Amino acid sequence: MTRRVSLITGLLLIMSVLFVNAQAKNEGKYVFVISKVNYLKAIEDAVLQSSSEGLELSEARVILCGESVKALAEEKPIVKKALQNPKIKLYACGMSLEQMHVDVNTLPKGVPTVKNGILEPLKLERDGFKKVDL
Repeated sequence: MTRRVSLITGLLLIMSVLFVNAQAKNEGKYVFVISKVNYLKAIEDAVLQSSSEGLELSEARVILCGESVKALAEEKPIVKKALQNPKIKLYACGMSLEQMHVDVNTLPKGVPTVKNGILEPLKLERDGFKKVDL
């Protein structure tokens, strides 16, 4: 009986340590996948208001997929504004660039590409990012 209690206590201790580590690993890092460039405004507002709401938002990775990659190449004002915010990091989906016939060389400086805009957030979640669906 004592052995079972010790085993259960040990398992609970390990689970609580893993839970605390998982919570600490996030450190306010979020990933967004958007198909409409207008979502950048909402993301930017959320980043700006997060601290006043008691939320830690240290990094917002935004992966632009579908039609939204065209706005990157056209350097729309909403894109330029988002690029000025150090907490917002924009990424272009490589598959969307190909499908929309957008040349990677037309992207603003500092906007990297990811091969697959659907797979990338899954990898980031594994690395501690929280995914926000829009």
